[in-house]
Amino acid sequence: MTWDQSEADTIAEYEQEVFASYIGGLRDAGWTGEEPDVRLAYLSQLVTYVIFFPQITAITLLAEQPRKTFFRSRLGVDDETAVEQCSQRLTTFIHLIDEGMELVG
Repeated sequence: MTWDQSEADTIAEYEQEVFASYIGGLRDAGWTGEEPDVRLAYLSQLVTYVIFFPQITAITLLAEQPRKTFFRSRLGVDDETAVEQCSQRLTTFIHLIDEGMELVG
């Protein structure tokens, strides 16, 4: 999801369904814990991907950054487009970060 908006859109569309299925599997296996605890762990994992968006943007905008060449080749777009795409993907997932923060709070 860090490289393609269509992947991000698919994840955003099915995220709730995937999580519900995961909880269902846990319950089928006999788990009786608290769903918010699992949701927080799940969102914490997802955040590890979402935090790449600002990092990619920062690296793209820095004049001298060793990983800049990697991101340019991986994303396959010019720097301005990379920043725009990362901003769009961050917008797609920011509500999940907010949800996680509420669970922590």
